Amino acid sequence: MKASVFIPCSVDQFGAQTGFNLIELLTRVGVEVDYPLEQTCCGKIAYYEGDKDTAKRLGEMFMNNFSAADYIVGCSSSCTSYMKRYFGKLYYNSAYHNTYSNYVNRIFDVTEFLVHVVKKLELGAKFPHTVAFVDDGSSFNDCGLYLEPRLLLQKVEGLKLVKLNSENVSCGFGESFASIFEPVSTHLAKIKIQEAIDKGAEYITSTDMGCLLHLQSYINKAKLNIKCKHIVDILTSNE
Repeated sequence: MKASVFIPCSVDQFGAQTGFNLIELLTRVGVEVDYPLEQTCCGKIAYYEGDKDTAKRLGEMFMNNFSAADYIVGCSSSCTSYMKRYFGKLYYNSAYHNTYSNYVNRIFDVTEFLVHVVKKLELGAKFPHTVAFVDDGSSFNDCGLYLEPRLLLQKVEGLKLVKLNSENVSCGFGESFASIFEPVSTHLAKIKIQEAIDKGAEYITSTDMGCLLHLQSYINKAKLNIKCKHIVDILTSNE
C-alpha cells in the first residue's frame, strides 16, 4: 500500500516533529510513504476568508502535486475535511471539477486512514497519561470524524481517555474567528480546558494542529498545569 503524506502549514511551521511522526506512524503499519516536495498550503484559509481566486490557485497546485498518489494522508483534519467538503464547490462547473472528483475518495485524515483503510487500531504506542480528546469542529461537522481517533486512543497502552461533556462546544479557534472575536474565542478555549483539568486530564489531544495551538496559547498565558499534544505524537509515543 502506498500513500503520499500531506503536511499542512500549521504542522510545517509550528510542529514539524508531528510531520516526521506521521511518516513514522504510516511506515510502522506497512505503508510505503511518499512526500511530494512541492506541496504547499491547501488554500483553506483563503477560501474561508472569501479569497476564492487564491483558494483555487492553491487547490490546483495541491491536485497537481498529489496527482500520482494512491492515498493522500494528512495530519490536520480541518485541512483534509476542507478539501473533501469544499473543493467540489470551489471547482463546480470548471475544468478542474472532474479532476477534483478523482481526489475525494483518496484524501484522509490519518485517523480515518488507519481505521478504515489500513484497518489497524493497535499501533504499539505507550502513553501512561490521562488524556482529553477535543474534536475539530469542521471535520466533525463536515465529514463526521468522531469515532476514529477515539478508537485509536483507546488502544494506546497506559492511556486513560476521559470524555468531555463539552464535546459539541467549539474550542474557539476557527481560523480568523480567534482574532476577530477574540473574547468569545478565549472564553470557549477556557471552557474546554477547564473541563479537561476538572476531569483529571494531563494532556489535551486533537486531530487538528490549529485547535491545539489555540488551546496551548491559552494554557501558556494562564499558566495552567496541562499540555496539548497532537494525536499523531501520542500514537507514536513509547513512554
